[in-house]
Amino acid sequence: MRHYLRFGAILLSSILLASAFLVLVFPSGVQAEEMDCAMCHPKKTEGESVHPAVFMGCASCHASVNAQEFPHDFGGTSYGLMAEGTNLCVMCHDSTLFNKSTVHMPVAGGMCTGCHDPHASSQEKLLLNENICFNCHDSSQFSGKSVVHMPVASGMCTSCHDPHSSDQGRLLQAEGICFNCHDQSSFQDKSTHPPVAGSMCASCHNPHQSDNAKLLVSEPPELCMMCHDSSVFTKSMVHMPVMGGMCSSCHAPHASAQDKLLVSEPPDLCMMCHDSTSFDKNTVHAPVASGMCTSCHNPHSSNQPMLLDSRDICFNCHDMEKFSRRVAHSPVEAGECLLCHNPHATDEDKLLLSEDICFNCHDQSMFSGKRVVHAPVAGGMCTSCHDPHSSDSEKMLDPGMPRLCSKCHETREFTRRSKHGPAYIGMCMYCHEPHQSGEEKLLTNAVPDLCYECHRQSKFSGKNVHPPVQTGQCMECHEAHSSDYRSVLKSQHIELCTQCHPGVLKEPHAGIASGHKFTSKKGDPRRRGKPFTCSSCHNPHSSQSPKLYRYKAKTNYELCDYCHKKGQ
Repeated sequence: MRHYLRFGAILLSSILLASAFLVLVFPSGVQAEEMDCAMCHPKKTEGESVHPAVFMGCASCHASVNAQEFPHDFGGTSYGLMAEGTNLCVMCHDSTLFNKSTVHMPVAGGMCTGCHDPHASSQEKLLLNENICFNCHDSSQFSGKSVVHMPVASGMCTSCHDPHSSDQGRLLQAEGICFNCHDQSSFQDKSTHPPVAGSMCASCHNPHQSDNAKLLVSEPPELCMMCHDSSVFTKSMVHMPVMGGMCSSCHAPHASAQDKLLVSEPPDLCMMCHDSTSFDKNTVHAPVASGMCTSCHNPHSSNQPMLLDSRDICFNCHDMEKFSRRVAHSPVEAGECLLCHNPHATDEDKLLLSEDICFNCHDQSMFSGKRVVHAPVAGGMCTSCHDPHSSDSEKMLDPGMPRLCSKCHETREFTRRSKHGPAYIGMCMYCHEPHQSGEEKLLTNAVPDLCYECHRQSKFSGKNVHPPVQTGQCMECHEAHSSDYRSVLKSQHIELCTQCHPGVLKEPHAGIASGHKFTSKKGDPRRRGKPFTCSSCHNPHSSQSPKLYRYKAKTNYELCDYCHKKGQ
């Protein structure tokens, strides 16, 4: 307003001076069109830019001036103008240029001469001065900051704004005014930032000046938080680029050929910071191989270590039931999958951290160093017997005993008619070590000491001991697991005994002329329900009587009395 008052005062002073001069020079009754106004008003025709109306004669605008009067008689109108304000200008200038939806305030107020000199000027467009915009607009809003928009710095306000009226907000020349200078193709792609798609450039950029690079209205990440929920980026674990406000290191701010405005497709994007060799091994986790990093990791922030989406992230793909059976591996129970597995890639099967991963927790000496090592243990095949995650059986066996052993060992060995007690109830580990042993067959103890853990030793340590028993050769007569013969014998009693005692078949037995029978359909007369065999008379293990007699006797005939009446 001060500018307008100053301009008016100067203009009025000039008019009064010119009027006094005209009173002295011109006789009364002479009209404007008859006079050479430039004689008194020479500056009105001087300047690099002269209003064409000046050359058309002053009366083309000042139709009511009586030049004979001092001061001039303006005929009751301002400066003798034939019309006021804009109405005068639109007599020559196209009025449609001044009445669009958004009209510059001086134009709307008919204040054309607030910006333009109506006669002549040293500036283009008859502007009053070079920095005419700053007559109203605060110049500090357009200069002084570290980054100034090039058109602003060059004083090219009208390269973006129409100085009179526009159908765009803020008097912009066109809806996509930014693309007059910026390549529009850089802002159009498969994925476009919504502010860009909505031509809302000024929501992120100050169009005039800024203290931030790229004329941003504020520095990232604060700028991004103007639209994006800050809670997504401020959890306990924050991705380093997010923490450093480096949003544009991963996202293109305008448009991208990738989803989410990513600057490149994962995993290539992730490899810009992360060492790719860590993901290029013999065995690669399926999500990693498919570039699906964000299927496990939150790219911004998380309340879980390693930016994981959740504590139970593995169960998004893996069946939780397989990890929650009755007996669970300690790391599984604690949710520590990474104690055994590399989540990205490894040179081992199953993404294991190492070939000997079990020995990270289990004492290796318990599985090697002794004379006999179970074949799966020697081959590092722990999971051939144990489920590494969980099982319904003790020791995480899969399946439980004895079906587990039957996976390798022939089933018939354990299922014949006569079964050894531990084999019958499936307790293989009563007798065998599952991993290693100093004894043959992985026995928990040497025979016969192993046998004495269940069988009463006194039955095997009488005055007279069967030689195989005395030398601990239980397996000479018995099968360890099952047999088709009673008492888990290797063959029928008579066949078994005559392997070492063939003479009993060649001469009368027991001193009887016809020889004592070895079998009888009536069975053992002294032990109801048992067959009549060698062991009916002889104890196969030990006895207090000679010749391993089962009953107290010194001679054959004394033994006979236990079954036969005396004299018969």
